[in-house]
Amino acid sequence: MSNYAEASRLYRNLGWGVIAPSRPSPDSKKPAEVIYKVFGRDGSASASQMNSWEESFPDRNCLLKMPVGIIGIDVDHYWKKRKDGSWEQKKGYDNLLEDIVRIGDLPPTYSSTSRGASQPSRIHFFAVEPGIEFETQPYPDVELIQNHHRYACVWPSIHPETGSEYKWYDKAGNECSPPHPSALSQLPREWYEPLLTKRKVSGLNRGKTAFRGTTNSHMSYSGSADDWVQALDESDMTLGMHLFLIEVESRTNPHVGHDELLSLLGKLNHLQFVRGELGGRQVFDLILEHYLRYTNEGDPITELTNAIKYVAGKDFLPCQN
Repeated sequence: MSNYAEASRLYRNLGWGVIAPSRPSPDSKKPAEVIYKVFGRDGSASASQMNSWEESFPDRNCLLKMPVGIIGIDVDHYWKKRKDGSWEQKKGYDNLLEDIVRIGDLPPTYSSTSRGASQPSRIHFFAVEPGIEFETQPYPDVELIQNHHRYACVWPSIHPETGSEYKWYDKAGNECSPPHPSALSQLPREWYEPLLTKRKVSGLNRGKTAFRGTTNSHMSYSGSADDWVQALDESDMTLGMHLFLIEVESRTNPHVGHDELLSLLGKLNHLQFVRGELGGRQVFDLILEHYLRYTNEGDPITELTNAIKYVAGKDFLPCQN
């Protein structure tokens, strides 16, 4: 059972501003019916209003409005059951990863999720320049929570579908208490452009252009492709790597084109050398098998070598192997 009253006082003391109660289950991710003009542009709530909510709704879920100068990058990456009984795969992390490969990783920051410490599906909270409004959905399955748009359902709320409690995680990925807003990492300026630009297609088109050129910073990697392959971990796979293996195995089209090769190798590179997942060599061997068997490239080895050096340019850290 969520304790809205206690959590509301804690968040307010930390300086988060507006914290509102939800409706009862099964609508416990929606604001209580009495909440009026709290969320959205120019919405707010007085201290007396929140005092009243704490008395009236002590056991509801806790909905956090973003203060000015803070955003939440809400990444949906899981299987969701539709009302008709079919399943839909949310792939927000994969869509975000294309720009992670192009720009560089988002810095570690505080995050919130009900799906566990190791899952990519979560809200990442960042400090940003006040007054800037970002796109509400810059990628498929990725939405930006801002002062004027949406809110975050946070600890100690209970997810109405999974029954799991929302928890906070610190910059090292460890479970923690709610942070002070000033403790959040700054969003790097390099990330403003993709989050300000509405795109109907994902970022690999831009990545392909940079890859074909000669001045992109990713090409600064001076090691060989063989060095990168040798550094891939050969031990048993951790959960994140195993899920990626399943993703590669379940591809409907066996052909691996240029863009997909970059995407697959980029995700593998990020999983091992940034997130520390184990068992990457097995996944690489599967990618390599599909690529070499079905590629239309006239010189597939050169293409593969260049792709490896491209994705390794930012994140390759052989000392972690």
